[in-house]
Amino acid sequence: MLKRPDDWDNIEGIEVGNGAKLPPGPYACRITIAYAKSSQKGNPMLVLELDVDQGEYVSFFSNRGKSAVFRQLTEGKSMPYFKGLIDAIEASNPGYKFDFDPKSLINRRCCAVFGEEQFIGNDGGIAVATKIMYITTLQRLSEGDIQTPQLKKVNRPAAQSQYPHPPFFTSDDGLGLDDYDLPF
Repeated sequence: MLKRPDDWDNIEGIEVGNGAKLPPGPYACRITIAYAKSSQKGNPMLVLELDVDQGEYVSFFSNRGKSAVFRQLTEGKSMPYFKGLIDAIEASNPGYKFDFDPKSLINRRCCAVFGEEQFIGNDGGIAVATKIMYITTLQRLSEGDIQTPQLKKVNRPAAQSQYPHPPFFTSDDGLGLDDYDLPF
């Protein structure tokens, strides 16, 4: 048996799948969690979890028991993007200098630019998710210098026929037959 919380009647319930979506665009955010880990291919990366901390959508994710996640590879060809991410966070937090300890990023502010991206759902249909597309400076946000990203559409291959090869003959192959003349 579960223990009933004392403040159960004062808790606002959240129905999954029936909530508001964060509109695409730039938002002032605060980093709530930061850590280093390896990607699926074993490459080192920095993972940031953020929440909106200003304006109409303040605490948008934490109010829903979630966070917005941003992953950035930190080596090889990704190093300039990693440096750009860190530069944006440092510029948004005067006096802060990244010391390569991900925990030092917690509670730092930045501008996260959210966009919509299509994906193929479990039912085979196209669904849309709102994701962080990139992180930039709060200065760019205050200057209004950020465009809302266009919807990133799924690159869905053309439907494949269940019959990859054409039949031996068709009713319009020049034999003068139509579907009514065929014995099946």
